[in-house]
Amino acid sequence: MILRSVIVLVLLAIFAANSSSEESGGTAINLDTIWTTFGNDGLEFRARLLLPADIKPHAVVIFVHGSEQFAATDYYKFAYGFARRGIASLTFDKRGTGGSGGAPTPDFRILASDVSAAIDFLSRNELLGHLPRGLIAVSQGGWVAPLVAQDRNDIDFLIIDSGSALSPQENDRWVTEQWMHKAGATETGIEDAQPLMDAVYATIRCSFRCSWQELQSIKEMSTDAPWRSILSTAETNVGFVLNADRDQLLAILESMGVGEENNDFTLDPVSLISRSDEPILWLLGENDDLVPAVRSAQLLEELAASRTATLEVVLCSNQGHSLISRLAMADKWNELEPVLAFIQAQVSP
Repeated sequence: MILRSVIVLVLLAIFAANSSSEESGGTAINLDTIWTTFGNDGLEFRARLLLPADIKPHAVVIFVHGSEQFAATDYYKFAYGFARRGIASLTFDKRGTGGSGGAPTPDFRILASDVSAAIDFLSRNELLGHLPRGLIAVSQGGWVAPLVAQDRNDIDFLIIDSGSALSPQENDRWVTEQWMHKAGATETGIEDAQPLMDAVYATIRCSFRCSWQELQSIKEMSTDAPWRSILSTAETNVGFVLNADRDQLLAILESMGVGEENNDFTLDPVSLISRSDEPILWLLGENDDLVPAVRSAQLLEELAASRTATLEVVLCSNQGHSLISRLAMADKWNELEPVLAFIQAQVSP
């Protein structure tokens, strides 16, 4: 979205350290868990620092959320697996969730500022601030993490898990087309639906403050089209907008503090990372139904050929969305060896 507020970073050091033994598949491990808070934009964020108790960690990662609206500190259990392998972590609840203040927002730049504040907080931590640090971004976080990296020079690596290399708009178009195809729409029907999709995206880009009448006109003209009922059931931005009232949509955006333009909707992650110099590992599941994995891999590999810094693209066969969390929680760390090896390569002297 477009809010460009000057963010005042209020760093709080409220520590409540304790030793614990957690299970992440396999054998129990001794961990140090530190519950704390940090501040940003006048809000307080609940955070958890997790590190191995018996060995010195060799790196620290900050998890960048997907679009979920639950408390990451309650559900990101895979952090224990990283700690067991000598990688400390900072997990925090996204604004408007769990123990963090504020209201949920779809604004990538606001979310990026929250992650940046978490990095500032971590850099002042005596235990972990000196370690090589990286971001592990999940799903929607693949659009947020590059925004964080472009404004900082203290991130040593990025790992993107199931992030799209397309803009949110074109990713939504792909998911919508897949939905139509699975629901029985013909290729001709999907092609004929493009003007209506374009009209939806046009009004989304201006936060429903323009192009609304044009959308209604195209909706009316396509009422009897055989593909129309399928499109209206799509669990995507297109399906949602087609079934919503404009006042309802405006109220939702107002409650989230969204401005009059939605620049995030056309954000190009490939362009962002082409201008950054952090080593990047990008993980994709070939069977992902939320991200065009094969197309994303092609775009990223094209960039990798010309990018000075490392860009490793791993397209995993027979895998879907959110690879790290699913494989880690199933204790299939052998399948996450590319992640561990990548981190080790970035922190080795």
